[in-house]
Order: sequence, then structure tokens, then C-alpha cells
Amino acid sequence: MTPIDDSLNEGPESVVLRLLPNPNYRVGIPDRGVITISDNDAPTVTVQATDANASESGLDPGAFTVSRTRATDASLTVHFVISGTANNGGDYHSPGNSVIIPAGETSAVVTIAPIDDNEIEDSETVILTLSPDAAYIVGSPDSATVNLADDDSARNTLIWVEDAVPTGAWTGVGGGDHWQWVSTNPTPFSGAFAHQSVLASGTHYHYFSEASATLTVDPGETLVTYVFLNPANPPREIMLEWLDGTSWAHAAYWGENLIPWGADGTASQYPMGALPSAGQWVRLEVPASAVGLEGSTLSGMNFVLYDGQATWDASGKSTDSSPPQAETVPPTVQVVATDYFASLNGDGSSTNPGVFVFWRNGDTNADLTVYYTPSGTATNDVDYETLPGSVTIPAGASYSTVRVTPINNGVNSGLTPSARGVQVTLEPDAAYSIGSLSNASVIIVLSQYRPERVWYVALYAIQDTTSENGPEPGVFIVSRGRADFNSGHPDPPLTVAYRLGGTARNGADYETLSGTVTILEGATFATVTVRPMDDNVFKGTRTVTIEVASGPSDGYGPGNPNQATVFIRDNDPPPAKDKVWVNDDVPAGAWTGADGGDAWNWLNKNPTPFHGALDHQSSLAPGIHYHYFADATDRLTVNPGDTLVACVFLDPVNPPREIMLQWFDGTSWEHRAYWGGDLFGGGNLITWGADGTASRRSMGLLPPAGQWVRLEVPAGAVDLEGRAISGMNFILYDGQAAWDYAGKASP
Repeated sequence: MTPIDDSLNEGPESVVLRLLPNPNYRVGIPDRGVITISDNDAPTVTVQATDANASESGLDPGAFTVSRTRATDASLTVHFVISGTANNGGDYHSPGNSVIIPAGETSAVVTIAPIDDNEIEDSETVILTLSPDAAYIVGSPDSATVNLADDDSARNTLIWVEDAVPTGAWTGVGGGDHWQWVSTNPTPFSGAFAHQSVLASGTHYHYFSEASATLTVDPGETLVTYVFLNPANPPREIMLEWLDGTSWAHAAYWGENLIPWGADGTASQYPMGALPSAGQWVRLEVPASAVGLEGSTLSGMNFVLYDGQATWDASGKSTDSSPPQAETVPPTVQVVATDYFASLNGDGSSTNPGVFVFWRNGDTNADLTVYYTPSGTATNDVDYETLPGSVTIPAGASYSTVRVTPINNGVNSGLTPSARGVQVTLEPDAAYSIGSLSNASVIIVLSQYRPERVWYVALYAIQDTTSENGPEPGVFIVSRGRADFNSGHPDPPLTVAYRLGGTARNGADYETLSGTVTILEGATFATVTVRPMDDNVFKGTRTVTIEVASGPSDGYGPGNPNQATVFIRDNDPPPAKDKVWVNDDVPAGAWTGADGGDAWNWLNKNPTPFHGALDHQSSLAPGIHYHYFADATDRLTVNPGDTLVACVFLDPVNPPREIMLQWFDGTSWEHRAYWGGDLFGGGNLITWGADGTASRRSMGLLPPAGQWVRLEVPAGAVDLEGRAISGMNFILYDGQAAWDYAGKASP
């Protein structure tokens, strides 16, 4: 019996041979035999949210079930990635990144166990996406979502409209709308009911007026309402309007400014930015001062849409006279070697120590003990004086230094130019988090093997992200590795020239930097501070780069690293003409996939997102690799003249050779645009579609690496005018990139 190796996933199969009676012989016992053929094809794995609703209330868990197509005699480890708007390990206990389906079983459960915090939050999502592995095939669905509900009441919020209009009010409607009190689709944000607008075109609204149970608004307070935009039929604009007893000329709007009531930019028609995300409850906040309502007594509200449908709940005010206090965030610590040469004379005299700087960003009000582990080819307390494994940054200070002082032990005197290394690595502790600069190194050399008598200047972004609204500026460290002058005196001052670059403008986006900085006598470093200027224009996250500008003739040369980048986050809302579709998560209803070694990696730094809390990063992989989503119920409608947009950040160390965007119109993926490839050799590297057509449209050279760049594709160039998009694909050839802020721009 010789098996045939097919490619079907069938599990164990049997072949039975049974003897048949014949006059020429007698059939004995046993009269049959069985051979089992084992299958060698990998199983297919899928995932479903078998309990898609978790809650902090009662610590009610959610559950994903990971299944394989057949049971086997062996267990199967299935790997996955967790993403979504809920914080892994903060809002729920981390489920890890793999689950074992036991031998003989076809499925296993991944439990999402909520953590009951005291924060007031919107409902959040937990998304599990299966990762590829040689042991199995990833099938469909490969991703599922659990919703995590909050149980914390708005302690600083006074709710005015909940389950019914306020006492004494009468109600009205216009534009085909109605008052519809609903308990499902969606589940109310709080209480038993929410009120839902009717699905209608143009301006439609429902309102109440002349309530005897009024709402008094004091100075500094904020008006609040929760809204849930229908993901299948989102409005193009939403507006809230308040009656102060005599006038309705107090309104705020989100979206396209299609409802021409009042004077735009005033209290009668105040713009609050882009529409909130569809398919989830979002808290709308309007400073009472922005709509001229401080000191007023309210007796009515109007809930207004342009097109589409939405649901409203929990309207009232925030009683804080100042913004809510943010959650206490532990400081972030990092370490750099500001003098990465330590030297020892051949006779053991005049040691010149190296220097580590331990830096913290964030709260500096208390002492902070930072723990580290020394390692390397040099031995602690043998080749250099003892490093104890911890250092304390005093209250009020941002850093402390640790010196590496070589010991004349009879071994160091035999050092060659290859030297010995000392590395320190930060160790975790509950009192702080660890930043990207988590380790640093100093080398011990003999003085005769020191570099030429110049300084080596290295640059670090020790506070690599700042914002137009603070609270902390960006900070570069400019350090010098000591030349061995053996003068017996403190190191003299050193003025270093640097070049500025990036997408942020010196003197316009941040306070003017001179291009030089002086490291003081005896010091190993100086700082360059980036202080953003708060304009009122949306530009997204911008970069400030710094690099060493002069050479050895100036008494110094570039060290390693000789370039660093600080990100400036924007605090302005996107313009109304931009419809941001993919931001912090895929659109509602979508399922996700990846191929070629790629994955959906939702991250909040390296790089800092262009907009919002998260960007999604392609994995570093060779050849064609991509991640995508499809079948979103929250579709993007593309009108004539619209431009498709996405922001990309190419990894400056591992830039791709080509990038491509692809859109799904519900029936076809034949809508693509690409940048880069072999443009001068006659073709591109991702050969999907027909080059020069809507299925593969060249957009020119790759954008610059190391900064956010807005990609723009005329919808007509990829045949998407008049279509509704329900999927996107983010494709690379080689390298790595991050993506953010995908959607469209209207004329």
C-alpha cells in the first residue's frame, strides 16, 4: 500500500482489506486488515469571537476561539497579535501571543479578562489576528474583535438628558427626523435608552425646548454629549445646538460644515474638527466659552445631522473648571554614553573615565532609583571600579551620571586598539518605564591607542516626542568623547555646530535654534531644546533632525550616532475637507489579513504617529509583503474630484524599494498606485495589474525616508470616483514602513 501525497488537509484515513469467500478456499479469522494513512498536510486555523462582549462590570470576560480543521495526535501552538483601542495589560490581563490547541482537540479558547480600573472610558476593542507559521495555514476569518465595556460613571459629569428629555420640555423635529428612544442597535452608552436620529438625507434634527429642569453652566465648564455614528450610513456633519432661554445661536459642529446656521467660527457655529469615529460611542466635549454659554441657564438642545444616522446619549456638562487630570504616568528612563572612551596610561597613571548619563522624562518631583546591569568584555570590579547596578536621580533633576574608571590591574596595561567594552542595560521597575535608548557602551583603551587628538561628537534624541500643547519640549543631547590631551586640567569648552532638517521649520514650527551649542568646561554634554510653537493649522506630526555640521579642522568630528530626530505632534484637528478613514484602528466591520511575512503592528512610537494614538507598521521583510483589511461596513464614499490620501514613514535604516496602496471597491481590488521601484529600468517591482492603468498607476519616486509624508492619489487615476471603498492594502517591496491617516480629501 503506497500512499499518494496530495495537498488536501484530510486527517488520518484508513484502508480496509477484507477477504471474500470463494469455493477454492476457506476464509479464516481475522478476515480483514486495516492500514491507517497519516496526513502530512498542515491544518488550517481560524478564529472567532465566541463571546464578543466583555465588561468591567462583574469582570465579565470575552473569549476568542481558535480552531483547526482537524484533530491530531499532537498539540498545535498557534501564534497571534493583539491590537485594538483597549490597552493590553492595562484594560485587560494580557493573553500573551500564542495559544496551544491540545492533542486530540480541534480548538482552544483565548480569554480576555477585563481589569476594573477607575477611569471613565468609552467602550473599547480587543482585536486578535492570527500570525502565520510553518506548522499551520492561516484561514478565514483570521481576525476577530471583542468589545470591552466600561463600568465607571462620569463622576465629574452632570447628566441632563438620560432616558428621557428633561422635565417640562416639549419636543420637535425637522427634515424628516423623529425622536426614537432605543435600547439596542447600539446598546446605550449609559442608562436604559439612547435617542436615535432617523436615517435621512440633508439636514435633519430633533430637539427639545423650554425644560423646567434647566442646566446651569458655570465659567470654565464643558458641555458634553455621547454620539454613535451609524457605520453603514455615517453623517457628513453633526451639530449640537443649545437654547439659553432666549436664543438658539449657540452651536458646535464636527465634519464638513454643510449646515449653514449661524456665522462660521463664532459661538453660533463653532467648528470642533473632524467627525468622530463611526461604530463606537464617542464623547463630544465643547468648552462652554466657545459657544457663549458660560454663566447661562439652558432649557433646550437640538441634535442635528447632515445625511446619515446617529444615536445620542448622556448629554450634560463636565463640572470640572479645569481639564480632567490625566492618569499618573511613570517617568521614562534612558541611558547614553556621553563620553564613550575611558583610558589608562601604560604605567597605570592618569585614568580618564568614561561617562554614562541616566536620563528621565516626565515627573521629576521625587528621587528616582534606576536599576541597570553591567556587562561586556571588561569585568566589573576587575577592569574598572565597581558599578553597583543602580543610580538615583535626585528630586528636581532630569539625570545622573555614572563614571567608568579603569583599574590598573596588570591586564589592562596590555590592551590593544581592540580595547575592552563596558555595557550597561536598563532593568525594568514599577517606578518607571524604559525608553528606546535602553543600553549604552563605553570602551576602555590605552592612551597611546586613543583616537587622534579631536573630540568625537555624538547626538541623541533623549526626549524624542513633544507637542504643540506641551507639556515637555523635545531634547537633544550633544555629547563629546574625550580626546586624550593629558593636560591635567578640566576639559575646555567646546562649541559644536549642527545642521537642522526635517519637515518642521526652524522659527516657524518651533522656537528658533541658532545652529551651535557649547559644551561647558569639564562637561561631557550639552542639550538642544526644541520648543514647539502653537499655530492653528493642522500639519500632523513633523520632524526636527539634527546632525553634526563640522569636521576635524574645527577640533571635533562626527561620532556615532551623528544624527537624531525629535517628533512634534500637532494639537489641531484635521481640516474638514479631510475624511480620515483608517486611524488608530481599521474601519468598523472590517476583517484583516497579511502575507509575505507582514503583520498588522499597531504601535505608538518609533515613529510617533502622524495623527491620533497609533500607527500601523509593516514588518521588516524581503520582497513583497503586505497587510490589508476588507469588507468594512464603515465604507469610504469617493466623489468626483476627490483625492485618496495616506501618510507613510519609510524606515531610514531599512527603506523599501517600492511602496504600493491598493483599494477594494466591494467587488474588485484592481485599483493601485505605487511609488519607487525600478523607474529608470523600465518597470516596477510589484507586478500586480497593468502598468500605466488604474490597476497599477505610477506616482513617481519613493518619498524621503525618516519623516512622515502625505501620499496623494487622484481618485480618477485609479478609477474610484463614484465608488464606495470597503478595503485597503498596504504593500512594500523589501524594507519597512509605518502608515497612518488614510482616507480622502475633498476639493
